Amino acid sequence: MSGWDNLSPDVEAVLKSGDRRQQDRHLTPAQKRERARQADRVRATYDVPDWLKAEIRRVADVEYVSASSLVSYLIAVGLRDLARGKIRLRKTGSDSPRFDFLVKVTEHDAGL
Repeated sequence: MSGWDNLSPDVEAVLKSGDRRQQDRHLTPAQKRERARQADRVRATYDVPDWLKAEIRRVADVEYVSASSLVSYLIAVGLRDLARGKIRLRKTGSDSPRFDFLVKVTEHDAGL
């Protein structure tokens, strides 16, 4: 084991940023803009049933939009409607120590 194997997170971050800057020197301006755009994106991961993932892909294809932008819009509209009382969550008890309730989603909820 070398002395480089147990670097502190701060030292490791500095070394990685130096590597990143060195790689950036060889990028075109368009590639630099794209890298910055990708770095600014916020990603979230949620578990969804297979049928819902397939339906999202289907609707995105029909509407000629990205699945990510479709889901972002649908989540935003759903949160707005929930806050306004237009929709209510159908909660069921959870066996998990982390959550008191779960919201079960069915194909019927999606009109399928």
